[in-house]
Formats: sequence, C-alpha cells, structure tokens
Amino acid sequence: MLDTLITSSMPALIADRTAGIPPRPRRPTSATQTVTGPEPTLLLVADPDPILLQSFSVALLDRGVGRVIRIGAVEGVDELLADNIVGHLALIGLGFGHPAFRLITELRTAGWPRVIALAPTIDPGPLRSAVDAGATGVLRCPPGTPIHRPDPRPVPDLSAREVQILRLVAEGKTNSWIGVELSLSTLSVKKHLARIARKLGHSAREQLVAVALREGIIE
Repeated sequence: MLDTLITSSMPALIADRTAGIPPRPRRPTSATQTVTGPEPTLLLVADPDPILLQSFSVALLDRGVGRVIRIGAVEGVDELLADNIVGHLALIGLGFGHPAFRLITELRTAGWPRVIALAPTIDPGPLRSAVDAGATGVLRCPPGTPIHRPDPRPVPDLSAREVQILRLVAEGKTNSWIGVELSLSTLSVKKHLARIARKLGHSAREQLVAVALREGIIE
C-alpha cells in the first residue's frame, strides 16, 4: 500500500529542498521553433522492482500524465542524464542502494524540480540520506506493491500491426513519424489508431497507452 512518509517525528523529511540546488539553465529556444502550447508533463519512474515500476507508470498514465519514462537500472538513469533530458518529476527507488542518493543529487543538479524517493522500508537512515541528497519528498512503497490494480476485463485482441503502432505511440512518436517508420501513409496510421481506440474503449493516446500497459499488451 502506498503511504506518504512525511511525519511530525521526522521534520527533516518535510523540507522542500527545491531552493537548495539551483536549477540547470534551460537551453534557449530556436528562433525558428514555434511554441504551440504548454509542454506536456514528463515524469521519470526508476526502480529495480518491475512490479512497482510498471504499476506506478500505468497509474500515472491513467491520471493523464503526458509521458512517463520507465527505467529499471541505475545505468538507464545515467544515460538519461547524459542525454540532458529534464522533466517535471522524478521518482527514484531507494532499492537501488547507495547509487540512488547519487542519482537524486544529479537529477536535482540537472534541473529536475521535484525528485521523490521511493522507500521500500521505513528505516530512517536511507530516508534522511535521500533528503540530504536533495529529495523533495519520500513515499513508502514496499517491494511488489501493486500501485495499480487492473480491472477484471478480457484482454482486447489486437493485431501484430496494431501492437507495433501502440508501442511507437507509447514512445511518443507522431502519426507521421510512425507512417515513415512502418512504410504507411498517415491516413493508414490514423485508421489503425481508430480501430485500436474502438477495441480498447478509449480515444486519447495516453489512455490507449495506459490500457495497453495495464493489460500487458506492450511493455
């Protein structure tokens, strides 16, 4: 069960450390780039527990998060940092051990404004170390916790092509990009997505991805 570990007995955990680490300057927007709307929310979930990792990701997508990056190893977060990817919220599992504290510090330094530590136990030592590293909050998530419980519904029958398109949608690819990648017209991609929407019972892209992840159609 997901419990917030912010208690009166541990006042150090409620301190918001946002002001303690200066955000990394954003790269200037190109003069030719057109801003059409607000930037979609980008979240990072990194934890060595595959059940918690997928469960958290599906729950977030079900609640309308624009994009969730799922990483199950320390090396994956290191690669994300090397690629200068900066999002809105990072959830870092303390199950990674001591490297988790380094990741928290480096994410904050890179410009991630909120970094939450996912604690497998209530041992105060790691919790305090996470806050000292720059974590802005702590959540208790015991290993194997099903954050999101799937509905008892039959898994929709999708074709291999539809699953392929869903995977690319989950990666954030546009219809035109998918068309080029799969040698399809943009109209064909739209028709495939319309059929997928009818089968899964949702029309929004993030909802399609959430259902596909929840039902195990894609990983």
